[in-house]
Amino acid sequence: YSSENLQDAGKLHMAILLMNGQFDKTVQYLINVLDSLPQENIRIGITYMNIGSIRLWQGKYVDAVKAFKLAKDEMYGDVSRESKALVLLGMALYGDKKFEEANQVLLRALTMIRTKRQGYGVYCDTHEFVMGKIFNLLGCSFFENHCYKSAVRSFLNALHVYMQDIVDMTSVTSEDAQSVEYLLKMIYDNADWMMKIPQIYVLDTAITFANLGYVLSHRGSHNTLAISCLRQSLKLQMLDNTDIIINHDIMIATLEQLAVLYLECKLFEDAANILNVIIRTNRTKFANTCNYHQAMFRGSVRMCKVAIQLKHSDTDVKKWEKAASYHEKASFDAIRVENMCKKVCTGDYYHGKYEHAEYSDEISNSSTSSCSQSENSSSSSSSRPKSDGSSCASVSLD
Repeated sequence: YSSENLQDAGKLHMAILLMNGQFDKTVQYLINVLDSLPQENIRIGITYMNIGSIRLWQGKYVDAVKAFKLAKDEMYGDVSRESKALVLLGMALYGDKKFEEANQVLLRALTMIRTKRQGYGVYCDTHEFVMGKIFNLLGCSFFENHCYKSAVRSFLNALHVYMQDIVDMTSVTSEDAQSVEYLLKMIYDNADWMMKIPQIYVLDTAITFANLGYVLSHRGSHNTLAISCLRQSLKLQMLDNTDIIINHDIMIATLEQLAVLYLECKLFEDAANILNVIIRTNRTKFANTCNYHQAMFRGSVRMCKVAIQLKHSDTDVKKWEKAASYHEKASFDAIRVENMCKKVCTGDYYHGKYEHAEYSDEISNSSTSSCSQSENSSSSSSSRPKSDGSSCASVSLD
């Protein structure tokens, strides 16, 4: 065999392991590859990036942070690769809830990409939409640091990147509400605006709109604008285009946040319509059984409130109460099974270490975020806006 053939065989082996979901074995294979590489080899940084990306998929954020930091150090001086490592490091830090550090890393990545674009002109036009992802991530980290105005501006910057052929935000006032109003007006004046967004970034744009809507609703005084942003997000997610893959976890979370806002605005008929869409969603569209029952539980509780407000019959109210009770119990059971499986996989169950988990906190919070993180996360709803990590974290076979 030549060295090229051996490398090709290694790539194929790694791809097969990943396809079979054997992530830990893939990481161990990559660690073995590292041991065989000479110092100052470009593949060292790429291999650390691959390890970090796999750990990011697994939700093992501490391990991902370590790998991406090593990748960043190996790629020092190569602006394109180092900036990508910084973006992924920012995502891993965000997942590890180190929001301040994530913010600093993402700002550094943004500065690097902007500097390279100025220095090399057209060469870095492909990086332009990556800046949109970074602004979205920055918005999430600003939100977690309670910098809500900065979060709104970051999401607006991201949308400006994705929609640069539609909207010119350079002359817009710094007032958040006026900026959002201007953006929405430009959309309404361009009937085919969705078609002008590059297909590969349609989902990113939808996520950013949903994040913007969530933060505006969190601030409390912009519910009408928040509703408009969430509706634009749903339009993008439901775009009739075979090249766009629908992420149902993101869509359900967006629908839930929209239903919450309709309830807060006392638009009960609109809330009922949205909740019916959620409740009729096939369970196969959810990431797992637990997500399905939790979403159905929240939807049933809210439908019960809607039925009372719209003065439906007692039979209808009791129907939703019964449905909520059923899905609450089913979600407890799903969480119990999931935790038991985790214990069995780690060997803790057989060593007598298995303990019953506390379940009440898992479904007690009926408020949800409108947006979804990367597909690393199995939960379709949580109490904060999230990043889209899946489209950034990919394993390179180079």
